[in-house]
Amino acid sequence: MNISATNGSKTFAPGERPANGSNGKARELPVVKLLIVDDRPENLLALEATLSNGNPGGKSPAPEYKLEFVRASNGPEALRKILQEEFAAILLDVQMPGMDGYEMAELIRKRSQSQHTPIIFLTAVSTSDVNVFHGYSLGAVDYLTKPFDPWILRAKVGVFIELYRKQAEIQRLADELREQARLLRNSNEELGKSNKMLGGLYRELEAKSEELRQLNEDLEHRVRQRTNELETANQQLWQAKEAAELANSTKDQFLAVLSHELRTPLTPVLAIVQMINEDASVPNELKSWIDTIGRNVQLEARLIDDLLDLTRIANGKLELHLVPVDIHKLIHETVAICEEEIRAKKLNLVLRLSAERGMVRADPARLQQVLWNLLKNAVKFTGESGTITIATSNTDGGALRCQVTDTGIGIPPEHLKRVFNAFDQGDKAITRRFGGLGLGLAISKALAEQHHGSIWAESAGTEQGATFTIELPVLNEATGTKPEERRAKRSSTPQNNSRILLVEDNDDTSTAMQVLFERKGFTVIVAHSVQSALEIAKTYACDLVISDIGLPDGDGFDVIRKLNEIRPTRGIAISGFGMEEDVRRSLAAGFDAHLVKPIRFDELNDVVNRLIVPSA
Repeated sequence: MNISATNGSKTFAPGERPANGSNGKARELPVVKLLIVDDRPENLLALEATLSNGNPGGKSPAPEYKLEFVRASNGPEALRKILQEEFAAILLDVQMPGMDGYEMAELIRKRSQSQHTPIIFLTAVSTSDVNVFHGYSLGAVDYLTKPFDPWILRAKVGVFIELYRKQAEIQRLADELREQARLLRNSNEELGKSNKMLGGLYRELEAKSEELRQLNEDLEHRVRQRTNELETANQQLWQAKEAAELANSTKDQFLAVLSHELRTPLTPVLAIVQMINEDASVPNELKSWIDTIGRNVQLEARLIDDLLDLTRIANGKLELHLVPVDIHKLIHETVAICEEEIRAKKLNLVLRLSAERGMVRADPARLQQVLWNLLKNAVKFTGESGTITIATSNTDGGALRCQVTDTGIGIPPEHLKRVFNAFDQGDKAITRRFGGLGLGLAISKALAEQHHGSIWAESAGTEQGATFTIELPVLNEATGTKPEERRAKRSSTPQNNSRILLVEDNDDTSTAMQVLFERKGFTVIVAHSVQSALEIAKTYACDLVISDIGLPDGDGFDVIRKLNEIRPTRGIAISGFGMEEDVRRSLAAGFDAHLVKPIRFDELNDVVNRLIVPSA
């Protein structure tokens, strides 16, 4: 099926086929109109581009019509266009401000002129079965979730365009039949006035009736044939949709298992790095090499996290936990993380934190991830002894602006538009020279937008440095206590007799963690399975349990549930699975915290000290 798009041409009645002109010019093609409704201009443009694209491989057949796109950015505008024009199909976004897609579909079906117009819902958010069934209950012919396969979308729309054209053709033939009937009635009146012409007109009437009968039979046959074709195509589309959903689910499961398998071996490595760093007998030169190992293990974990974050964002499964956040404090914490790398390259770091209103409503971990990505990039692409400046200010509109400026390699003008694309680092030479997957900026852009903010890049060109700017809405009113008060630490000094039950089936991990905790003054008992942990708990009262989730004879959820049946127990879950659903399941089972492998011992120790409160 060939789809040809146009932005403006002569509009013919549905199904009309203008004849070739006497001057030999090709006939003008009839226009078929599609209404696309979305509050985001870039989505409207993407839909037009997708549907305007013909068959990419091979030579496309000559088009039989021109496809005209009619845009609408909200419900009321779309309804006005439906009253004014006739459409072959309506592509309708579900999530729109004001009137959403469901309300609009209900109003469309109440209007006689549009009650049979096919509606295809498009959404990247409302993807649950409840939303899908709700869409079909309002009369939608299909419900596609973003991102969708362009071939499938074109095939679906093409089917309804063909159905619209066939219906228009049938309507045209029916109109011709009615016109013929009218002419026949007039002829009959004339026949009554002239008996001499009665015989000839009667024979003509019989011939017309036979012609009409044959035409009607032909139309019925074509309608039945086309209906069968549409049913077959619809069945194929459903099968393709189910296959795509299965493939997507399999991909998510594969990424989660791959993440777990990649993370788990990194935990004992980080623990051993910690042990060596704390050992006073180890030479400083050796410790510097050990620090290199630790940094690279954490970088490996960061790359794994980036891949999972990209998957969460693409599937709309990334959750934010919003609280009041002091951007200046978060900047200082981020600088502290990168301080060693800044010092190693002898970079000059300048802080100009001038924003008078620096509180924002944000997920502190995710916002720090954005700041870390920008600062890490600046350090990475700035040569030795260069300068990095972090500045904050308030805009005239009241937003908070944070800018990270460097004197590094800069960004060529042709790469500025692609700098936030996933896996795109511009020139291949940059990837070979600096490494990385090219995911940090793509994730930062998605996170900034989820915080109702924006992010952009500026550069005068190669070797001219670059500036990355984030703008976020300012938190107007303080709610509750100050962030410093909310983050006040509990006692971090455990009692000398604090006891930890460590449930971990990986010998390397359990051995390293046992040594580290015993050096901190804890008593540690190790169990390698659910059963051994329960046997220990029956005779040995622990202040805290640290348990892996995946165990040979069950999982960590069984451990914490059954320990709480014996006596109330504080618990920390450790796992290579770190999706929001994994954290939710851990907390629901009874754990007080969920840490994702590879685990930094300092972070784990802080959580342990927070949960073990010395008794009076």
